[in-house]
Amino acid sequence: MIVLSETGLIKIKLKAFTLLELICVMAISALLIGLVIGRVGKVPAYLTFKNNLYQVSDLMDEASNWAELNGKKIVIIYNDGQFYPQDERIRRRGSNLDFELPSFIDVSFNDTSPALKQFVFFPDGSSSGPDMAFSYKGHSATFKLSKLTGMPILKIDE
Repeated sequence: MIVLSETGLIKIKLKAFTLLELICVMAISALLIGLVIGRVGKVPAYLTFKNNLYQVSDLMDEASNWAELNGKKIVIIYNDGQFYPQDERIRRRGSNLDFELPSFIDVSFNDTSPALKQFVFFPDGSSSGPDMAFSYKGHSATFKLSKLTGMPILKIDE
């Protein structure tokens, strides 16, 4: 606050915060920081879940394209959280057809028989494979292949 003194000089008086005001501001700040930090840990895990689903979809799309371009059938096998091509030569070539899901994502199939845990892509663009369901902490998604076009269909339930 600026005050004019009797001698004509300008004096500046500063008001200070009381201890109680400082404690209240710090308590409110700590509460807000706690709320923000509590939410930050949940968002990246859900985004990681979605990102992994998109990577599975991209892998299947890549396998479909690979089969069409090379004129050969390609089989992608799923086993214990890993997707990989059945043909050893493709694996050695360093293709983008290998992917491992994180262990926190639960996977289930429409049929549990071991023979159906493979996805087959044909040179004419068609495909076959089981429908899959993914889940993580109340979030879920379904995945299937279009039998006619071989393209992956991913539906994430928000």
